[in-house]
Amino acid sequence: MISTIRNQTYKLEFKSSYAKSIFGKEDINDILDQRQEESEKVYSSNINLRCESEDKIHLNQTLEINCSIKNNGNLNLKNIEVCLENQCSIIDLPIMQEKHIIFQKNFDKEGHNTFLVVAKNDDISRSYKLNVLALDKPSILIKNIKSPEKVDFEESFFVEFEIEKDSFAIPKNVEIIMVINSIEQKWSLDELDSTRLYKFRIKGSDLKLNSNIIRILVRYNDHIDTYKTEDKVIIMLNEPSFIQKIMIFLNQISHKINNLFS
Repeated sequence: MISTIRNQTYKLEFKSSYAKSIFGKEDINDILDQRQEESEKVYSSNINLRCESEDKIHLNQTLEINCSIKNNGNLNLKNIEVCLENQCSIIDLPIMQEKHIIFQKNFDKEGHNTFLVVAKNDDISRSYKLNVLALDKPSILIKNIKSPEKVDFEESFFVEFEIEKDSFAIPKNVEIIMVINSIEQKWSLDELDSTRLYKFRIKGSDLKLNSNIIRILVRYNDHIDTYKTEDKVIIMLNEPSFIQKIMIFLNQISHKINNLFS
């Protein structure tokens, strides 16, 4: 709190960023207190504490944190508490010995997280800071599909649709595929951060007799896993003439041959 000469009081709030992580005042105070304790316990400089984990994880998945602690000094250490928050292991660490400890942590909120693994007893205090980005699984919606229900052999028509990000995580390496019979159209994006509209022109002569299923498939990832979303629409071809039926048959053969060599 800050008081002024006019007796007005303000509450001081501040944030600092480190490696894209956000620190509140309480977090910074904890880190400063830990650094102060390490400097006061002079034998701490002989202790090497290191931890490793994935730097990205999905919500509600378990993050495994592997830590190693080594005594490089000339004093046998007993009853060292090695803790990640409320998870603790108590170890003895003789001269030049190294021990390994595994912690687990879950995240239920998206965003950057910074936390400390702390090792301490009466003689030493050491910490290691970890930064982890917690993400929901990326999700893409296919929506607003527009196409005619029925078309004639001589017609050309459009199928259009939108894809939209439906998650906090940004879908990466997005591949959009639309397939009708033996015809395939592809688009690609490095990432999807806004709604995109796609439109594709199709000839009635490329359709099969009766019903035709148009499939829309979207594949994407988040550098952790791979996902897909799909939808479909059905278009009917109005009854063609005898000559048109022959042309449809020949067109289907032609498309299949082209696909073999594409």
